[in-house]
Amino acid sequence: MGTPAALTGLIARPWENEFNGQKRHGIAFRAVAVTSLAAMATGSDSKAA
Repeated sequence: MGTPAALTGLIARPWENEFNGQKRHGIAFRAVAVTSLAAMATGSDSKAA
């Protein structure tokens, strides 16, 4: 399992290219910031206790 994260300014951009007669395509993702939500969850637990 991974750590929960917040993605700020997430942008998805489709791409396509052809090389040696083979077409390939996909989606590229970019984010301004990736922030861990684990610190926020442990911080809120300590305040409630």
